Amino acid sequence: MKIPAILFCIITCSVSIYAQPVLTYTDVAPHNYDSYAVGHSGYCYLGTSGINQIWNFGTAPIATTETYTIVPTSTVGVASYYPNSTQALSNGGYTMLDVTPAGYFRYGGTLTPGTPRFIYTDAEKMLAFPMNYGDSYTDAFEGQNYSGPEYRTATVYASYIGYGTITTPYNTYSNAICITSHYETLDSAQSAWGAHCSADYYYWFVASCRYPVAFSWNEPSSATCGATSQGTLFLQSITIGENELSQYDFRMEIFPNPFSSSFTLKTPNGKQGDIFNVTDLEGRIVKTFEWNAQEMHVDLSALENGIYMIRLNNGRGKQIVKSTN
Repeated sequence: MKIPAILFCIITCSVSIYAQPVLTYTDVAPHNYDSYAVGHSGYCYLGTSGINQIWNFGTAPIATTETYTIVPTSTVGVASYYPNSTQALSNGGYTMLDVTPAGYFRYGGTLTPGTPRFIYTDAEKMLAFPMNYGDSYTDAFEGQNYSGPEYRTATVYASYIGYGTITTPYNTYSNAICITSHYETLDSAQSAWGAHCSADYYYWFVASCRYPVAFSWNEPSSATCGATSQGTLFLQSITIGENELSQYDFRMEIFPNPFSSSFTLKTPNGKQGDIFNVTDLEGRIVKTFEWNAQEMHVDLSALENGIYMIRLNNGRGKQIVKSTN
């Protein structure tokens, strides 16, 4: 039977309008030495649900910015406290992670690089894979506060509540996915963090970024909980980590990475006279050198241990890590 043109248009347009993005492991699984530049704003609540939503954070003021970096757990000084973690998000302290095709798990974190805090023996599932529109799950997790008497038990209720277009102060993204998580946390001892707390979180993901393009949280105070904590983070940019090419047609191989005092830089794209800058995470240039071969030995023994960026003078670059090993 021949389908009338008008009816055919209605059918095909309906599929286009209502096709929903699926949150998958490959969309958000972090790569070692991914670096995320994020901006901090006040609490922006746009957790509206449904299909083809428009979330507009475009006018949200940015108060401060900082850089988060994914590193292997083996590079964290207190890694032995988190034997099931494979990666850590460095943002002043560390959030200890293990991201697998089964889910995005958190095993606790540290207050500072050398001070463990909660160590979860039963991991918190932050995301499940795959998640389709309307999917939800409930997860219980628990663990001990290393520096205090609390034993924490908690439950998270997560749902894929909507998809559509999101505008942040930095960009506009289509096919964005909104995941909401409600937490009920019970600690065995009263502390500055409270004995019984609840909180709501909203995450917006797009397939092109492995970190939320927006993240809002609301942790209200109560008779049994500490001071209110609220805010929103916006992804400003992402520097891709090891074993990947950037969005530009430029190949850069660095080995070993992490390194102790020096590394070898190899690229088939380098041209005589190209200038490379090595910067710290604040963007300060700590070393400059000129390209003169397809393979160069770069000595950075004078630098302190830490995470740096090596960039061609036009901005294309990659992360490097100087360690004690």
